Amino acid sequence: MIKGTLLVVDDDQDLREVLVDMLTPLVEKVVTAENGKKALAIVNQGGVDAVITDIKMPVMTGLQFLAEVRAVFNQIPVIVLTAFGDKANSVEALRLNATDFLEKPFSTQELEIVVQKALAYGVALREMEAQVDELFAHTTLPADEVQRMKKVKRIVLGMKLGFSTYTKKAA
Repeated sequence: MIKGTLLVVDDDQDLREVLVDMLTPLVEKVVTAENGKKALAIVNQGGVDAVITDIKMPVMTGLQFLAEVRAVFNQIPVIVLTAFGDKANSVEALRLNATDFLEKPFSTQELEIVVQKALAYGVALREMEAQVDELFAHTTLPADEVQRMKKVKRIVLGMKLGFSTYTKKAA
């Protein structure tokens, strides 16, 4: 079982249920939201280690959701899953630093590999952030220096797990 909490965001209830059924045996905890706005509220509560989001949704698209997540929680791995895998969506998802971009229909094996990798990174990063926060809780170093140290730690951790772009902010 993969440690961590995965958020599945899709307006199609049937697909959300299929993803939950597929991933529940593999993932410690799976939570769902039917649109980006509700998903953002869940992410803001904390504890989400990775996200799978559709692009075409009412209220807030998956790309709008991804942009909002990156503005505040840059470290959370986000997998974009869509039936609309056109070049413009792919480019925008990459610009917003999506972890991966999967087109429907997808293979179970491909989804499992992508989710496992994203959750491993998300959990490791959350644990690292907590350790660094604890380590620097009583430091006299300036806040910007602590943030620089966290950024280096994220880069090293990402590289160890095969991710090298998580620390980029959306342009």
